[in-house]
Amino acid sequence: MNKKIGSAILALLVVSIGGQFLNRLKLNDLETMLQESGRRISGLEHRLENQVSYIENVLERGASLITNAYTEIGSPEAANMTVPVTFVVELKTIAPNTSVSLDFDGELLPLTQSGIKFSAVKNFAINEEATPTIIIETDGVKQTQQDYGLNVDNLVDQAFPTLHAFFSGESSYDRNGNYTASGSVDVDFKSANSLSNLVSMNYVQKIDGEVFKETPFPLEENKYNYSLEVSDSFKLTEDSILITYVVATDKAGFVYEHQLKHFVANMSVQREPHFDQSTITDPNGNVIFSTED
Repeated sequence: MNKKIGSAILALLVVSIGGQFLNRLKLNDLETMLQESGRRISGLEHRLENQVSYIENVLERGASLITNAYTEIGSPEAANMTVPVTFVVELKTIAPNTSVSLDFDGELLPLTQSGIKFSAVKNFAINEEATPTIIIETDGVKQTQQDYGLNVDNLVDQAFPTLHAFFSGESSYDRNGNYTASGSVDVDFKSANSLSNLVSMNYVQKIDGEVFKETPFPLEENKYNYSLEVSDSFKLTEDSILITYVVATDKAGFVYEHQLKHFVANMSVQREPHFDQSTITDPNGNVIFSTED
């Protein structure tokens, strides 16, 4: 009798556990279905947002008074540390007495007409930003509009060249203080405009802040990719700091520096420089851009 009761209890337990297992499977299936439905809904919302954005852009262009608006960034002027920016506006329709100007927070800049284009030049400080409003006037009736194409920002990125440098090869340091390095220093110099060509570029090595070796790159007109073979072997005293970098100077006197290595003798852990750690210095020695800022 006891055996029968035990078997019945065991059977009930099996059925109960089996039921719980099936319920868990069902819950897992339901959770999976809900997650999949959520992903699908999220995808539909994203596509809907893109379609709405596209329609809004089309409607904006259709209601706009202009067909095009853009800026042209000139070469930095070292004498007064400014950058000339040319503003260009093209209208959809032009009457004989139509005039166009830009409003910079109350300062009006009249644009000069040439065919379908209206343009003017304004100088900006290197770190200055602006969001002008377009004012179009015909027969005494004024209409205003803004266009992101006329926004002024990131002048350093647009007006100044960019210099990226890196060392490709092998370096080693032994317990006797012997440091060796062999390979190449590769430079990619992208000119912002034709007036920013280089006049000099050097691979510089410093120990404890003092320049002990400076190797020039052979420059060529309108060339922006360079490679310099290096083979170094010298001694470093304990805790000496070796810094290597590329320094270039352009026609206007601006100096571009890009660090390659920061090595401390006898240190097991080194503070390697960030890949884009660089500075731009004006002809007076003032740092106008630094990736560390």
